[in-house]
Amino acid sequence: MNKKKIIMTTVLVSTLALSGCVSNDGIIEYQKQQAEQINTLDLKVKTLESQLQRQQKAENQISKAIIKLHTKQNNLSKQIEQTDKIYSIKQNDTLSSVAKDNGIGLDELLQLNPQIEKPNSLLIGQMINIK
Repeated sequence: MNKKKIIMTTVLVSTLALSGCVSNDGIIEYQKQQAEQINTLDLKVKTLESQLQRQQKAENQISKAIIKLHTKQNNLSKQIEQTDKIYSIKQNDTLSSVAKDNGIGLDELLQLNPQIEKPNSLLIGQMINIK
């Protein structure tokens, strides 16, 4: 029962009491019951408010966690992009074969790697730019 119904019922009982249809003891008992119902409703409202606050805190924590994960994902994507631009020389690699395998010209590969002083003397594990 909501508060409006309780108030309306109380008004009705009070009206009946004034007209002599209900005894004072009956009215007092009814008012006690109504007060208990109001207290019960107030307790339920407070409980629901508390639950709502906990839920809002949990949602805020989830939102923060999602933002952190999104940021980490973006950082990892950037790292992957950078990794895709670097190649580690393997046994039997030549600049020509690396250029061909990565769809770029030998001249472009040399321009991307000015640090290579001797193109015919690559070291296994040497890192070179490919994009």
